[in-house]
Amino acid sequence: MQLKQVMLGKSGLVANMPEGGIIIINSTVSLQLIEELHTLSNQSGIDLVDAPLTGGPEGAAEKRLVYFAGGNPAAVDAVIPLLQVSAAKIIQVGESGNGIRAKLTHQLILGGNLMAASDGWLLGRRLGLSDKIIKSVVTHGAAKSRVAEQFGERELSAHGRSMINKDLQLCAALAEALGIEIGCDRLREGAQSINSP
Repeated sequence: MQLKQVMLGKSGLVANMPEGGIIIINSTVSLQLIEELHTLSNQSGIDLVDAPLTGGPEGAAEKRLVYFAGGNPAAVDAVIPLLQVSAAKIIQVGESGNGIRAKLTHQLILGGNLMAASDGWLLGRRLGLSDKIIKSVVTHGAAKSRVAEQFGERELSAHGRSMINKDLQLCAALAEALGIEIGCDRLREGAQSINSP
């Protein structure tokens, strides 16, 4: 895995960063990996802030990313000015590992919203409703969500499908470890077949 290669080994950040340094991880990776990297970083006197984000390339360009920042509070406070360069919101979520916990919670809900929006828009169109009517129904009804409202106007790219599928696989692994059923199999299958607007 690329992140592990960058972080560990003789040429990795952990071995070469001076004590007191701070590493920010923005990647959506497994909780197990974040916990491992946090432990190894701390052993070298380095703080690790796991700050996965949502908003994608558009959000970065428009400075409207949302970061879920977990880690030592002093380290999180220290990196806030850096994150603010591209952020609309930085949510401090507690200890290291909580960033990825928050992101995966977000992604599971997003995946469910995408599936429902895809199926709902497809059904409405097949029933002969115009996009204008579907959007109005979604915007003003109990099904309101930003994902559902915008689905008819924005296509989820192949890369976007791939990313949500990867994240749902991480959610499924966590759910299995916790002994809970969350329907990720259906969501993962659906992420590959989300209908274009």
